[in-house]
Amino acid sequence: MSEILEAADRLCAAIRAHAEAVSQTPPVSTAVVPAGYEVADLAIAYGDLVADQTGWSSPLWHLTHGGFTVDDPVEIATETEGPEPPTVILATEILRLFDTATLVDLARRRFGREVDDAVGALELFAAEKNVELCFHPEEVG
Repeated sequence: MSEILEAADRLCAAIRAHAEAVSQTPPVSTAVVPAGYEVADLAIAYGDLVADQTGWSSPLWHLTHGGFTVDDPVEIATETEGPEPPTVILATEILRLFDTATLVDLARRRFGREVDDAVGALELFAAEKNVELCFHPEEVG
């Protein structure tokens, strides 16, 4: 089993242990609090492992950092010129980086080259996924 799947299994077990702790009547704080910390620690470890091994972020990140749902606005349009028109997808996403040094370090390790800053790191990841980034100058900094 891959390390990522093993980490996911540990996280699921911790969530179940937390659910059992809060389901006690009445809930006992000496069981609930440590179980909650274990879930948080394992969720962070899972996200770090996913990022380190794949370059993808953890879907759990979105739960406390602005949210993400399938109902978020995404506009899809198709060009009509040429024999096989390209599909253009426009999606608006706000990305808040709380640890730019880690992002830069991850990009350096993943791409094996020097990266000056978070914007450079984002550009490398975007190019890898064939995604175009558009920065609003008032939001960068």
